[in-house]
Amino acid sequence: MKCYRRRMQTTPIIAAIFGKYQKMKVLLSGIGHLSKETITWLNEPNEGGPWFGVIRLLTEMSRITSTLRTTNVSDHKAYAALLNNCLALEKDHMDFYSEIEHEVDGETPTYTRGELETAMPPTDDLFGPAYRFSSLEDSMLHLFYWLSLSSVYPLIHQCRTHAMAANAESPDFSQSDEVEMHRLVIFYVNKAARCLPYCGQESMSSFAYYHLLCAVQVSRVYTHARDWERFLWAQHVFTFIELSGYEYAARYREIWWDYWFDSQKHNTCSILNYRQLSKEPKKTIYAVTEGDVSIEAAK
Repeated sequence: MKCYRRRMQTTPIIAAIFGKYQKMKVLLSGIGHLSKETITWLNEPNEGGPWFGVIRLLTEMSRITSTLRTTNVSDHKAYAALLNNCLALEKDHMDFYSEIEHEVDGETPTYTRGELETAMPPTDDLFGPAYRFSSLEDSMLHLFYWLSLSSVYPLIHQCRTHAMAANAESPDFSQSDEVEMHRLVIFYVNKAARCLPYCGQESMSSFAYYHLLCAVQVSRVYTHARDWERFLWAQHVFTFIELSGYEYAARYREIWWDYWFDSQKHNTCSILNYRQLSKEPKKTIYAVTEGDVSIEAAK
């Protein structure tokens, strides 16, 4: 498992060219488990632009996730404050989208079935037709935007549930809120998945590392939904990333096989700590053969 760390850029030109990619790699390698120092570094003043905008959104989402993990469930005021943070983050996402969405009607154009030559598994039947973008950077900005937003709604639901617990709210509200949360998460993660075929074109394989977060989020969402076909699609994405030269994607795939079969690990708000998991011994390997699931003990 490869983890990226902060690196000083030697000149302003080098920083302008590579700084945003280095920050994104550091962010993705530790998302949900970032140190305060790393969060400060990610939020340092920069030249601006949409790439740093999406880094800011993901960094704040990661900060809230980390804070929730250490917040006492009986501290309703703390959850109320975090809920305000989440709602502000949701608004920031909406403002950011208006900056990157160039279509007048707000609808991202799509490819017809079979039109795009890509090594990625197709999305037409499972998520909808693949999105068409003007450039790789445009596709990744949309990808990370929708992935980040799909992570925000579980945080809103968790904070709202704990913040309102002291008010003896009707359980019907909590149930309807959870249903709406799941609807929004699935809606946005499906949109993110539809970005990947564009990113899977032959000339773009060197950027395969950035697709990990999508495979992870699709795996998480459809593990909870117990949707095997869409979960399996994400595992094929891990394989694509591995074949593109990022061999540690195979470890991510193994981690999510284990997650699917171990219901005790399921949590819509938690983000797995891959740095820690990479140090743990492999206990079980789950393999798929012709639509069936076979389980082999690890040697």
